[in-house]
Amino acid sequence: MSSVALRPPRTPSSLALSLLVVGLTFVAPAAQADIDLPLESPIVQTMMSNDMAKFDRALRTGTSPNSADTKGEPLLVLAARSNLPQAVDILLQQSARVDQADPNGNTALMWAADQGHVEIIRKLLAAGAQVDRQNRQGVTALMRAAEKNNGAAVDALLKAKADVSLTDHTGRGALSWARESRSTTVVRQLEAAGATE
Repeated sequence: MSSVALRPPRTPSSLALSLLVVGLTFVAPAAQADIDLPLESPIVQTMMSNDMAKFDRALRTGTSPNSADTKGEPLLVLAARSNLPQAVDILLQQSARVDQADPNGNTALMWAADQGHVEIIRKLLAAGAQVDRQNRQGVTALMRAAEKNNGAAVDALLKAKADVSLTDHTGRGALSWARESRSTTVVRQLEAAGATE
């Protein structure tokens, strides 16, 4: 997997610490006021500490659900990667853009698939996430799940009609990713869904 495509997940504590340094900016204006939010504000700290009542209040009182840190990582992406299903629910209820991506083109669905967070995958799909969206390297959520041997994630994506024939910019599809990772179970899942190399 290209180091540019996806970075290893950060723990809630390391993520909160790194975000304290960079602060928070807006990717795009929403209905809320367009103001900068330093990370001393509650928004990311409360999300990462699982204080969902406080997080919800922060969003309802002026923080855009489409906020991102200065590295361009949206709140929804951070929540999906960190396995915070309640935060995902709150962000979606507050009209977060479900396919908003990080600077490498990775959406919340791609990160949830990469990390095997099946509950979040289902929530994002139910909210209309594009199952076949590709990042800047042409990688899809299905490829990420296949490469990580996340059989349950692969199953959820296949049930959402993920296209097994798509390839990334190197010409590899989900089946190739699964074979390279020696993911025998996932290889069988993909072959049963019609994937070929």
